[in-house]
Amino acid sequence: MIEILDFKEINKGAIFGTVNVRITKWGLTINKCLIFQKEGRKWLSLPQETFEKDGKKNYFPLVKFDDRETSERFGRQVLEAVEKLINEKPQVGTILGTKFESNQDELPF
Repeated sequence: MIEILDFKEINKGAIFGTVNVRITKWGLTINKCLIFQKEGRKWLSLPQETFEKDGKKNYFPLVKFDDRETSERFGRQVLEAVEKLINEKPQVGTILGTKFESNQDELPF
């Protein structure tokens, strides 16, 4: 099960909002995930650290999955949970504590 602990709508540039996600089965919380939206497409970015090298901004992932397919599946599940939350509570700004159940048995998302 995925639980949205905190969602904040930002809508600034390509950033749609931030979300804190808990993977209940693992007892794991991932804070400060970013949701991006551009040209009708949304995607989740896991927390990352920015650093400068040779005058250029770079990003280092603080959390990552071993394969792209799992990462994309997790992102889709989080986005579904956030969309469900927004649809249930249209006065979005900051929303706390909703749960989203996955039908995936082997993975918690």
